[in-house]
Amino acid sequence: MRLRNIILLCMCLLLCVTVVSASNIKVTSIPDDAEIFIDGQPTCEVTDHTFGISKGSTVEVSVSMCGYTDPPSQIQTVDTGTATLAFRLQPSMIR
Repeated sequence: MRLRNIILLCMCLLLCVTVVSASNIKVTSIPDDAEIFIDGQPTCEVTDHTFGISKGSTVEVSVSMCGYTDPPSQIQTVDTGTATLAFRLQPSMIR
């Protein structure tokens, strides 16, 4: 019984540490469904999407969509909670 309680306590502490150490970045765009890149790498996700990121991490987020000019990337240091990065894509000039 005592061993079971110790194991449960350890699991609860581990869960608490995990919850405190994780944060989120929500990436949105107008229009929706833009491809999302983190630190220059494709994520295989489109806007609107929320990513779990380690607390204290700094990431560069960018989006891209065919037929639109890529907006400037945004750099975000993740603290607790959810940081929202919003992008507005402009139609590209096709001649």
